[in-house]
Amino acid sequence: MLLDCRVKKSARENHKSKTMKLPAISTLFVLSLDVSAFGMGEAINLAGRQRMLSQRIAQTYILQGIQPGIQRHEKVFNRSVQEFAQNHR
Repeated sequence: MLLDCRVKKSARENHKSKTMKLPAISTLFVLSLDVSAFGMGEAINLAGRQRMLSQRIAQTYILQGIQPGIQRHEKVFNRSVQEFAQNHR
């Protein structure tokens, strides 16, 4: 019975890791479809930049809730959102 529980947990963790990788893979796939516009290296760099910006947006959003009086968090948040949007043009 204990072994069966471990197998189920491992299967759930495996499924969870696959679903977490899917957005990154799909982003790379979509970006690589327009090969004439940019090369594969540029697409990978853009995907990495967008990932970093999305993490920064989430971080500064949380920090604004924890420390609402600090203007720096708002500036970083707004700048990151603006850059994220510009990269999609």
